Amino acid sequence: MNKTKKFLIKSIYLLPLGFFLWMLPNRFNTSDIGISIVAGLIIALLIVFWNLFEYEKFNEILYNDFLESQHSVSIKNTEENWNDLKNKLNLQIAKIKKIRESENHIEYQIDQKITDSILRIEKKNDNIIVTIKRKHLNFIPDMAENYGILKKLIKEKTTANNV
Repeated sequence: MNKTKKFLIKSIYLLPLGFFLWMLPNRFNTSDIGISIVAGLIIALLIVFWNLFEYEKFNEILYNDFLESQHSVSIKNTEENWNDLKNKLNLQIAKIKKIRESENHIEYQIDQKITDSILRIEKKNDNIIVTIKRKHLNFIPDMAENYGILKKLIKEKTTANNV
C-alpha cells in the first residue's frame, strides 16, 4: 500500500467526524442527507490534506508512521541509552509530566495543543522500546507532532530501529 491509499483510507476513517462537524451547526437536520455526506467527506479530506504536508517534511518517514499519531522506536538496551533518555526528558522537550516509573518502565504525559500524548519507555530484553501516542483520538493524524518529538528524543547517538 502506498501513501495515496493511506491518505484515502484515513479520509474514510474521518468521514463520520466530518459528517458530525457538518451536521452539528444544522442541528442534525437530515433533509439533505446527500449533501451532508459529501460535505463530511470534503471535511475529512481537508483534515487529512492539512496533515499531509507536516508528515512530508520528514523525508525518512516510513509508511507505518505516515499520517499516524502513534509511533515506536527500538534502541539497544544499554545503561547509557537508558540514562540518556531519562536525562533528555528531564530537560523537557515539551511540557512533560511523569505519570509513573518503575525499574524497567517510565511513562510521561506530554501536554500538546489539541490532545495530550503518552510517551512510554520500556526495557524489554535487549531493547528499549520508546512509544508515543495520543491520549485520546489516536486515529486522527496529529500534524506529525508525536513523530517530531520521538525524533528529537532519539538522536544520532542511539541506534534506533522503527518498530
